[in-house]
Amino acid sequence: MNAVCERAEALWDALFLSAAEVWTKDQVSNTTASEALELGHWFQRHWFQRGQIISKRSLFDGLCSMCGVLLYSTLGRNCTANFHYGPPISRDGRILIDEHGEPDTEAQPPFLLRYSPQMFAKECPEMFAHDPETNNLRLQPDQLPPWIRKVAGHGFSGVKDRTKTWLYCFSLSLRRHCFGELFWSMAAEQART
Repeated sequence: MNAVCERAEALWDALFLSAAEVWTKDQVSNTTASEALELGHWFQRHWFQRGQIISKRSLFDGLCSMCGVLLYSTLGRNCTANFHYGPPISRDGRILIDEHGEPDTEAQPPFLLRYSPQMFAKECPEMFAHDPETNNLRLQPDQLPPWIRKVAGHGFSGVKDRTKTWLYCFSLSLRRHCFGELFWSMAAEQART
């Protein structure tokens, strides 16, 4: 196997060197052919390997608890996140509290009401499973809920604000109070009729 890899690398070197010589002759390169080959090797070793390490993580880290949009974070990346943490809220905008006065992190997030259960299992079979007999949706074994804040050890002991246990997208955070008012006004309207 090593002999095959060495031959493939030698072939790549020869092809890249010949291309670099053509680029130098045509004056479309900003370096010489020998420097281009050396830079190519460095970039291949450094950036390709770095890309392989980074790509082991999934592109998306969670789902918005309210709308179900895919969320990504800054952990281990040079980018910005598109989410923030907040307390569990109902589709009506009320904060969900359990019998102990703590945030009801285990409650059903509103985004699960927006789509059919089989759609989640079809679109994300690694995360969700659907039982057509009962129409139940469940997480696959060994999967953590993608709308819950991930903390080392799955506890919230090191987190400053322990009430913010769900993930929300930024676009929703700007409108969250409007969503709450909208749902409350819709509920009031339905109660009157």
